[in-house]
Amino acid sequence: MYKQLPKTKYAAFIALFIILFALPHKAWAQVDYDLEIAGTKVTSDNCNDLSVIDGITGTAVYDPATNTLTLDNATIRTTATYDEGIGLWNKLKRLTIRLIGENFIISEQSMGLYNHISRTLTITGSGKLTVKGSQTAEEKLDQRGVINRGVVIVSDCTLEMSGGVTGLSSGYWRFVRCNMRIKGGGINTDKYKGSISYVWDGIPDFKGCKITSPKKFYWKKFLDGENVRFSLFGDDDKVVTDWVTIESTPSDYDLMIAGRKVNTTNCNNLSVIDGVSGTVKYAPATNTLTLSDATIHTTEEETLGLGIKNQIDGLIIYLVGNNTIISDNSGGISNGPKKNLTITGDGKLIVNGSTTGKNGYRYGIFNRGDLTVDGCTLESVGGLTGLTAGHWKFINCTVQAQGSGSTGDPYDGTFGWLWDKKPEFVGCSITSPAGTYWKKFEDGGYDYYSLFGADGKVITERITISKESTKLITPTTDVPVSRRGIYNLMGMKLNKPFDQLPAGVYIVDGKQKVKK
Repeated sequence: MYKQLPKTKYAAFIALFIILFALPHKAWAQVDYDLEIAGTKVTSDNCNDLSVIDGITGTAVYDPATNTLTLDNATIRTTATYDEGIGLWNKLKRLTIRLIGENFIISEQSMGLYNHISRTLTITGSGKLTVKGSQTAEEKLDQRGVINRGVVIVSDCTLEMSGGVTGLSSGYWRFVRCNMRIKGGGINTDKYKGSISYVWDGIPDFKGCKITSPKKFYWKKFLDGENVRFSLFGDDDKVVTDWVTIESTPSDYDLMIAGRKVNTTNCNNLSVIDGVSGTVKYAPATNTLTLSDATIHTTEEETLGLGIKNQIDGLIIYLVGNNTIISDNSGGISNGPKKNLTITGDGKLIVNGSTTGKNGYRYGIFNRGDLTVDGCTLESVGGLTGLTAGHWKFINCTVQAQGSGSTGDPYDGTFGWLWDKKPEFVGCSITSPAGTYWKKFEDGGYDYYSLFGADGKVITERITISKESTKLITPTTDVPVSRRGIYNLMGMKLNKPFDQLPAGVYIVDGKQKVKK
């Protein structure tokens, strides 16, 4: 049998128990990350709001799960000296800095940004970052904009860096479709220090961008001890100490509008192309070409005269308002071999292909792949054919088409030469003219279909495809992983659930969807 504790011992035990639980203690230990900003460690306690650090304003957030530092209209300013004064010091094995809006890193008495030994730093985003290293630090080694002891990748963003002695120095560099300005004032005691200096082993790698200023320059190779280094020199055989400009060069997409290539420079405003008016823009992230009260008018012949020539697999033409494609001497729309093209939206598109162009270019829409018309209004007219070739699917849409055919081909007409199978209709059907049927025929060992009339001849009059009901029909398709998610029509991926988004039109898993 257990003996009962004396009352005095029992009271002492209870008091000790209460004291232990009353003492302050940490539920979770703070985690320090290998990243310092404005002389202060980034930790699990401050990473969600780095503006608590003295010298930081705006939005600065570090996500340890993805090793991503997001700067959103942020300013990092330091006045300390030496290591404590470095604006941003990365010691993480891999770090991505994502830029939104205008951002600044300013160190009055030290280096602006330091990427540590054997570390990889990627700077990217839609925004801009200006890095200013000290111009007046007592130690000349601290008068540097960005010092890199590992690998730095600058991708698809705008960056400016400057320092009293060097702007950009050391390490390995890769520039991808970026716009940059770099300046270092140099120093009398080292003829290799200037705007871009002491790059390791080889010249930087440029993809989709190039140095545009100064006009004449070369990479000076030299030895630093036993190590090969490169600095940017001018045509005066001296290290460049003025502003160096790197500008992105246009990268073409497999899409032509009015005979001109869509590229990284013009994609956000394709009305800069002759013959294009209204709002026309292409978002490469979602493969979406938006036409909003737009007109595309061409007068050239053959390929250069096509209103739209698509070679992108998975292109979406999204319609807003009333839109027109007119080709005086060629076809209206050409969809490339084995390419998927979807025409969709709440708007309307009228396609007028040539009636007088060369034989083989008198069509409204020529489809060599798979073409889906989904939930919109489409009219397509051509001198020989309105809609021709490929595989077709019509989903809850309104379509009119007409092609006058030719005396030399009994299968050329309004809707003909379809490959392998009849078109698929979901929530709509051909309502005019009455008595149509699909005529199967063979050519060169392949099966084709053309739309014939009750008279046993190919249809050359206007046909109408009408909606059967207003019931919402959502087709299911296999969507590549790279296109899954929710995007706006500008191609920006959204992180909120669909039901939390404001009213509007979005691309959800590769398909247009309207939020009421």
